[in-house]
Amino acid sequence: EGSSGKQRTMAMDAKRLLRLVVREVHPDRYTKHPEAVETNAEALKELNAYVDAPREARRRIKLEFLVRGGKEDDVDADDSNEELVRLNPVLEEKGTLAPLFRTFGLLSEEEVWAWEEAPRDDRDLVNWLKEIVEDATEAAAKHDRLRGESRRLCRLMERELDLEELSLGGAEFSSRADTQRKNLELLSRFQDIARHLSAEARTRFRGVKVCLCGPETNGLRKDESCMIGSDGTLFLLVCDELCSYLEGIEGRRLLLASRMGNYWRERVEHLSQEMRTMLSVDSVVVDHSWEPGATGPQKFSLWARRMLGYKENFESQLSGRHIPITVLVHDDFCSPLIDHATSSNVIQVRSDCAPQRLLEFLLTTSMEELIQAASDVQHERKNMELLLDQVRDAFKAKYVVSVLSNTECGRVVSACNRLLEHSELIHQQVDLSGTSLCIDDSYDAWDNGFISIPYNFQTGDLQVRLRKLLPPGKSRTKDVCAPAPRALVQHIVTARKGARHFPKISCICKTAHPQHLGWRQVRSRVPSPRAKMVPATRMVL
Repeated sequence: EGSSGKQRTMAMDAKRLLRLVVREVHPDRYTKHPEAVETNAEALKELNAYVDAPREARRRIKLEFLVRGGKEDDVDADDSNEELVRLNPVLEEKGTLAPLFRTFGLLSEEEVWAWEEAPRDDRDLVNWLKEIVEDATEAAAKHDRLRGESRRLCRLMERELDLEELSLGGAEFSSRADTQRKNLELLSRFQDIARHLSAEARTRFRGVKVCLCGPETNGLRKDESCMIGSDGTLFLLVCDELCSYLEGIEGRRLLLASRMGNYWRERVEHLSQEMRTMLSVDSVVVDHSWEPGATGPQKFSLWARRMLGYKENFESQLSGRHIPITVLVHDDFCSPLIDHATSSNVIQVRSDCAPQRLLEFLLTTSMEELIQAASDVQHERKNMELLLDQVRDAFKAKYVVSVLSNTECGRVVSACNRLLEHSELIHQQVDLSGTSLCIDDSYDAWDNGFISIPYNFQTGDLQVRLRKLLPPGKSRTKDVCAPAPRALVQHIVTARKGARHFPKISCICKTAHPQHLGWRQVRSRVPSPRAKMVPATRMVL
């Protein structure tokens, strides 16, 4: 695997390991140890500041954590008499988090060495574009053909079976060519199975949502051909036994499941609106899964009713002041009860958070700072999106997007300004019309035809050649758009499940719909270690 792929893998591992560390040292788990609560809270603040800072701006810090030294079986116990162990990881200037993970036993000594960054890629941007643009264009056309054929088959089967919707559990948004080929094979096989069904069996699926799953799909047991999600979606495992199973399925069961799913969707939507009004925020977003066995809608409903029971307290103490933020309610119990990054306009709240705790947070947090931070984030994103649109127009590209994190908006702005500065000369040497470009941290070419350009790309002798083309005393360089007025200070670690369905809190620009990027998304939360069969549903109100 190339250096860019290695870097992405290591970045994903870092998020997963960091999550494990935070889970182990979080103050909520040491309520009977006041010293541990204070020590760990202070250390987490220092760790957050280190993570949020760009690597070149990181300073050496020595952290101190108090953790349980007992067996793993007792890890969730909170015994005031238990002995705590003191850990002191040291994070170096301009360093990585590898020493932290080593201290907690999450990396071996050999793995720590492997975390060193790959050498900076000094390839010339124009030369690399010349090498890759033709292959990228062909890859994009191939990907579009496969995906277009998959969409055509989905719509055809929806009409033939009178389905409300036919999906592939999120795989239809994949950027990988092999996944798109598997999607096409899955749909073709399901089409053959459906056409062998009796006329009476075909009528049972009228108005039903169907999600097709392959044999390698996580979450669906291999001994079952069908499962029903909490929103009434029928998950079908496409296999040899599926035809006989569909012949024997009860139509009343499907109808009841569909009605129950509609009920919970409406229930969640109604309670979200009430919560938005009570908290006086921009929106309340529910982040949960509708997959088989999921209880997210029920948990949110119970939590929302508890919160609304304190409606008078919230309204009287908040005094009806509007806060331009989004409240994201989730059921990831490995995360803090309330999590807010200063570089985000999103407050993430766990579905078991007590009303008093949320009210206390809103009252003790400086509203002026919160509102200003949210306003700055929105301004920075609009600034970045405007520049990305200008780059797209300058090169006549199909899409221009960024997959860097929120804290790296400044890097995106700088990269866009440099591309615009050299756009005329680049256009003279390589035609990027109709291509899809992505501001990333490395050179790469995706299966769907996207071309990744590192934010710190090298231009070789472009500047020299540009000056030779201009009359004496003239310069085409202009400040297209000033950098964001406020330095980003909070790093939002990625990938909350289903972010492609919720572009509002993703830092991906509006130039392209997030589905074009497949799984490579910048998201607002750490991914769950376990694989998910389908993307979560997010409702933005």
